[in-house]
Amino acid sequence: MTAKHQLQLFLTWLLGKHAQTDLGGPSAARQFRRDTSWCWDIEPRLGPVTTTHHTILVDGIYIGSWCLLIAVTDSLQVLA
Repeated sequence: MTAKHQLQLFLTWLLGKHAQTDLGGPSAARQFRRDTSWCWDIEPRLGPVTTTHHTILVDGIYIGSWCLLIAVTDSLQVLA
């Protein structure tokens, strides 16, 4: 249960807007880094590719600090 909770805290911090010092000061931030350091070693696994396409078009745009990528087939079917 501890690892699950640590991963949830890590993802909340990683995807959020708050700094580690917002967790309760320097000592809390240091404890957070110590507890969640293993989370940086997780490698995401993608599922197998089930379809093939002759052509894929990819376009991107920055929206604030985020980058939005769009991938479509040559018939404009949205892939991701």
